[in-house]
Amino acid sequence: MENNVKETKRNLIKQYQSALVYMANITDPGVQKAVKDYCTEMSNSMLRAEAERDFQKEATKNIAETHELDKKILTKLAKTYHKSNFATICSDQEQFETAYEALFGKTE
Repeated sequence: MENNVKETKRNLIKQYQSALVYMANITDPGVQKAVKDYCTEMSNSMLRAEAERDFQKEATKNIAETHELDKKILTKLAKTYHKSNFATICSDQEQFETAYEALFGKTE
């Protein structure tokens, strides 16, 4: 029990020391500028990523509606094309089918 108390005290001291170091760093004008610049760049990156996701959704919706195709299949086709992993997907599907049939039998 005494060891647990000592360990807890050590951990609290470490946390307090870390907080002091953090506060000393974050109040430094150079660190503040670097962190603000980082936040701006990350926000810009997140905005671009959101815009790309919106574009991908809209493009998928448009081609699916125009040509009466399944959006799920279109998305899977695009992802497979992008990752160039058709052989892996086929192998995974084959393994899935084998496992499913072994567990539940063939279904028609």
